Amino acid sequence: MTLIVQPATKENALQRGEVQLASNAHDPIMKSFMPDTPYDVQVKFFGEATAKDLEKPGFRTLEVIDTESDGKVVAFAQWKYPTPSSGMEKLGLEEMGFPDGTNIPFTESVFALYKGLLEKYYDAETMYYLAYMYVLPAYQRRGLGQRLMEQALLDADKDGAKAFVCASELGRGLYAKCEFKKVETVLVDFIRLGAVGARNTTAMIREPSQV
Repeated sequence: MTLIVQPATKENALQRGEVQLASNAHDPIMKSFMPDTPYDVQVKFFGEATAKDLEKPGFRTLEVIDTESDGKVVAFAQWKYPTPSSGMEKLGLEEMGFPDGTNIPFTESVFALYKGLLEKYYDAETMYYLAYMYVLPAYQRRGLGQRLMEQALLDADKDGAKAFVCASELGRGLYAKCEFKKVETVLVDFIRLGAVGARNTTAMIREPSQV
């Protein structure tokens, strides 16, 4: 099996949407966003959201393809590099209109919670930010997460810059191996707004290593 890391392409947008949903199949947050939205509509929404970010200054989206499976996308990640005076630029999914079947009160509350963590710990002008990373279940525990972080962390070290991520419970161990440290854990609990469950998310910061 040959797995190659490459810059993400617009042509693979729908595949990235599929990867995102598959990797979060059991995540109570993802399951609560669009409870009444057909699967294909969700794939299109999340895939197109990643495509919107490809041409934005400072954004770096990488994907892993399996060359022995017709170049299928099996993982991807999006980094936001430090950009002077960029402020808190929105991700593509925040700019798009949500499809029918979206739990709007829940979605807005989750976005507000994450925005609060970003405003508290992340400086867009000086820090690197891992906005998201997803790996198909069948390809997990093969080092793809580390490969998707490797170049950005090397760049951060060269710049003497910190890196920030909001980690799920499943991802926290991987980030800890890459020298991210916990700064705050919050419970994402919006069951009162129709969520199917609750889980923790952890704000983590990595100090630059000496190059």
